[in-house]
Amino acid sequence: MNFNESLMVDANEFNLSPKGTIHNSGRLGFNRDAEAYLNLKIDSRLLLFRSEERGNYFMVVLPPGSDGNAAFPVKLASAYYSANLKAFFDAEQLPYASNDQTIIFDIVKRPEEYRGCPVFELKQRVVKRRVVSK
Repeated sequence: MNFNESLMVDANEFNLSPKGTIHNSGRLGFNRDAEAYLNLKIDSRLLLFRSEERGNYFMVVLPPGSDGNAAFPVKLASAYYSANLKAFFDAEQLPYASNDQTIIFDIVKRPEEYRGCPVFELKQRVVKRRVVSK
């Protein structure tokens, strides 16, 4: 049997687990994998689109300096990127400030582009918080 190297699966392509987590403050914080996957920079901007499936969203990361009046600014604090989406999450009635659960978005690249930028899907999942006994 002959093996075509162009068909070989590169494990490095599947080694990332990009996520965004809604903090109790309403900020959407990104893990290190998401930072690389989304190519986040200081002053990047996030365009959000609602999905027909409630609780899921689409996102486009606009590079610094691009025209994005309708976009949310990305900030760097304590070596992590985040965006203040509190008002948006409140309007969407997402229970992000709950003491017993955390809302996480798995980030998946879509084949579409918007204004020449890749589109990412934010797939929501709710994780029960572990109770830490003292």
